Amino acid sequence: MDRLVMALVMLVFAGLLGFVAAMLLLQFKKLNDLLKREKEMTANTMGHVVELVTVRRRNSTFRWRTQYPVITYRVNGEEYRFHVDFAEHWRGKYQVGDEYQVDYVPTEPQVCLVKDFYKKMKSSRTGSGIVGAILALMTINMLWGILNVLIFGTAALL
Repeated sequence: MDRLVMALVMLVFAGLLGFVAAMLLLQFKKLNDLLKREKEMTANTMGHVVELVTVRRRNSTFRWRTQYPVITYRVNGEEYRFHVDFAEHWRGKYQVGDEYQVDYVPTEPQVCLVKDFYKKMKSSRTGSGIVGAILALMTINMLWGILNVLIFGTAALL
């Protein structure tokens, strides 16, 4: 019975770890796909910050709020929105009405990059990929440990 309880606890933890790893790897893929298309973004226009999204963060000691901008831009009379969620910063850094150059694919105006956030986007992509891969490996290690507990009755990798 103790083996089953231990395996269940490890399975729940591995599931949570795997979920976080999957979310980070999906973020990596999204940013990577966008960055790969940079050379296709030959057209540009000016975009404006129309909204600031507040994100609440906390750890065991502190609580704080950060913000990221939502930028809108117009192409051929149609308005597009770009959530710059990878560029969170302390409140006050971004202001509604701030102007940024938006580079976009002429045939797909919704595919865009804001040059001022390019460096932050690359570092966010790299961080998501590295941490996601590490957590995925930890998840695999946990699952292997669960098999050891269930089959052999030992916690070989704990």
